Amino acid sequence: MIRRKFLSVVCAAPLAHAAPASIVDKAFARLYEFDFPAVQQITAATLNDPLAHGVRAAATLFGEFSRLNIWEGEDFFESGKRIKAKPDPTVRASFYQSLEQARRLADGALQVNPKDVNALFTQTMSHGLETDYIAFVERRSLASFEPCKISQRWADKLLAVDPSFHDAYLTTGVNEYMMGALPGVLRWAVKVETTKGDKKKGLEHLEMVAKGGRYFPGFAKILLAVFYEREKQPTRAEAILLDLSRQFPGNPLLGKQYERLRLKMERTIAK
Repeated sequence: MIRRKFLSVVCAAPLAHAAPASIVDKAFARLYEFDFPAVQQITAATLNDPLAHGVRAAATLFGEFSRLNIWEGEDFFESGKRIKAKPDPTVRASFYQSLEQARRLADGALQVNPKDVNALFTQTMSHGLETDYIAFVERRSLASFEPCKISQRWADKLLAVDPSFHDAYLTTGVNEYMMGALPGVLRWAVKVETTKGDKKKGLEHLEMVAKGGRYFPGFAKILLAVFYEREKQPTRAEAILLDLSRQFPGNPLLGKQYERLRLKMERTIAK
């Protein structure tokens, strides 16, 4: 069975034609504290910018992840079980409405300037978020590959315009790592363009985002913690989670996962 692990949410470096940096930065910061209503409130006055709709969609998605206990399920930290509740249809409608508005505004900007990095980022992000919703919330793994491929294409276009746009490497990094984790035959069957399935390269890309990203370096760190633990490198995962729990003390997930891994390592050493 295909594991639903394609996390393609990406973040942006300083962008042209974006909402004021302080507003967008504050919204993403509240996203990391899992204060999802605050994200909606903060961005309410900037809805002429596609990125505002992108972060609103991310808040909706992350909130559904929390409600269904997806963060602690088998696709992420594997420290608990997913709640057997069905996806909320009202949440789904809100989520897709934000995606549609983000894409509409991004399309308009790209008609004026095909190299508009804010619009290119928004397209990358929106299709990554859709990938995650289909894969994790709806649990339709095969169907999630289509938006995953589209997100990769937008990321490639963005990096062609600006190779130093570090946050775009979140999409490429996750896809490289996850394709590398798939069996060879399955990797060929669901091939993602420009992705070879190099797990090492995938981790390197995520490290680039963690160190040089603007809006979502924290999300790259969460993924690195998950992946390093799976790669039998718990010390690196523990250090990342400790850093995150200190940076975002209001987020209950991060501190809990740090304590879980710390105790797990202590038990291993004691044996």
